[in-house]
Amino acid sequence: MLSSKQVIHWSGRFVAVVGMGWLVFISIVGVGCESAPTPVNTAPPPARVAGILLDQLRQAGLNLQWSTSVPLGRSGKLQQLFYHDQTLYALTGNNVLYAFSGKNGLVKWSTIIAEDDVVCSRPSWHQGFVLFVVKDQVVEVRKSDGGITRKINLNFSPTTNAVRSEKYLYVGSEKRQFYCIRLADEVPVWQAISNEPPIGAVAVDQEHCYFTRSDGRLYVSMAERRELVWSADMKGNSPGVLVDAGQCLLPSEDTALYCFDAATGEPLWKHLSGAALVDLPAVTAKAVYQPVKHRSLLCLNRASGSLHWELPDGVQLLSENGAVAYALTRSGEIAMMDNNTGQRRLALPVASLSLCAENTEDATIFLSTRAGDLVALTPENVSR
Repeated sequence: MLSSKQVIHWSGRFVAVVGMGWLVFISIVGVGCESAPTPVNTAPPPARVAGILLDQLRQAGLNLQWSTSVPLGRSGKLQQLFYHDQTLYALTGNNVLYAFSGKNGLVKWSTIIAEDDVVCSRPSWHQGFVLFVVKDQVVEVRKSDGGITRKINLNFSPTTNAVRSEKYLYVGSEKRQFYCIRLADEVPVWQAISNEPPIGAVAVDQEHCYFTRSDGRLYVSMAERRELVWSADMKGNSPGVLVDAGQCLLPSEDTALYCFDAATGEPLWKHLSGAALVDLPAVTAKAVYQPVKHRSLLCLNRASGSLHWELPDGVQLLSENGAVAYALTRSGEIAMMDNNTGQRRLALPVASLSLCAENTEDATIFLSTRAGDLVALTPENVSR
């Protein structure tokens, strides 16, 4: 039986006391009593992360490096994922751009680059900046902190992405013109007029600018003045041009992937895929990974164009680890391909993760759901 005043419970900040038929809670903050220890979470780790079974990850020789979520709200969705310079970028349907550390998944910054539901182009990169085409504007974002450094009004409807050099911006117009615009005052320096409008991805290096037209022609000009250096013709449209390490790679709807010397236009090799090519390839030091429309993913020898392997229902390269490539398939699997033997080593189901970032910098695999769940996976043994 309780006395007229007796402590019956205490917990950290309060004491419960019974007296004269009353139950009273008295604060003991500052009285010198220590708080009760925080219980240790002894629950087992989750069996799944973003729908992936952790046991299956381990069996596939992959580790979960980190996972996080993009704050999208009830109606929000992720639209694009891309990886550059050890940073993962996630673009939402509301055109909020998030930057995450590729190493630990921590948010670096976020910024709004356009109004809701406005379609943004794929990005292009120049040193410390990332560029998007938004309606009739080019929006430039500083990679270090997400600051909008400039918005260039084009006064025409662009038909290509926008790329820049130190002094100039390059972009194509629906009026069948291709512009070189000086960044200092946003005045066109030169323009090329053609029979058909420029389309697809544009490329620029220290000396030359590269763009394709809807009639299947690749046009290469001097970068700072309109002067044709070389050109090439295909029999179908192209998604654009990719220039890397002295090679100019040109996929075409005529089923061929063309490789030219970027400076001279000399044909180096051509690979016939058997179906239309509507996406740019991914390139690493020794390989070219080319998606084939509604069909497969090809891995080609970069020096010769010879076929290493073809992955039926392959969609996109995820990453490369030495002689092993990881690719996403239409059936929602990560396929692990041996570039030496051409054999598929295994397939890991990841059906819930429908978005991926193409990574040609390191071996990390980046995937997400449309609802914003992000995961980063790494092979157990990373080749250096």
